[in-house]
Amino acid sequence: RRIGEQAADTLRRDKAIMGVFDEGCMGMYNAIIDDELLNPMGIYKERLSQSALVAEMRRVERRDHDPPARCQHATSFGERAADPPGPVAIQALVQELAQIAAPEAKAADVTLDVRPGPPAAVVGHGVELRQALLNLVRNAIAAAPRAGLVTIAHSVSAERLLIAIENDHVPGTGSRPGMGIGLIIARSIAASHGGSIREDRPDAQHYCFTLDLPLAGGTNA
Repeated sequence: RRIGEQAADTLRRDKAIMGVFDEGCMGMYNAIIDDELLNPMGIYKERLSQSALVAEMRRVERRDHDPPARCQHATSFGERAADPPGPVAIQALVQELAQIAAPEAKAADVTLDVRPGPPAAVVGHGVELRQALLNLVRNAIAAAPRAGLVTIAHSVSAERLLIAIENDHVPGTGSRPGMGIGLIIARSIAASHGGSIREDRPDAQHYCFTLDLPLAGGTNA
């Protein structure tokens, strides 16, 4: 019961997307939580198939197969102290982000361009920040026209880190990023790290979303 209460508190505080596999399989309707109850809380379900589960399992890092580590994580779920924030190197984070998003960009016939930036670090949860940025990049890829360009660039200004994700836009198409759940989750993650996300229109041919975070220690790293 204690773990369940901690999990509920964490979901209410941090929000989440729940991955649900074969919901309603074999008539197990009593295990289904209605979307009408979850969505107002900021929690959403993504229904997946067993084949998707197998695909995701193949991406689990070897360290996640360590039973003692998994047990420790499960019993401390919901307690921030069990997963304290730490320094996150931005250059490595951006490169990892680009590697994850590259297949989606290729499939959409969109060029993903990572611009060089200064060494910098923030204090936070790397997994959460990666998810926030990945949501923004995926939105940009989806909104960009075929043969379009999505750029990822970071800079430092007044003890703040700015990560800008910009995509080409064809005027009159009505296609623009930031219209779904991904942006809501990204904004929540940014706020929990003392930051924000703003939308800019450099010109009629581009959209830009910028993640603004405080630098680690207020200085470049």
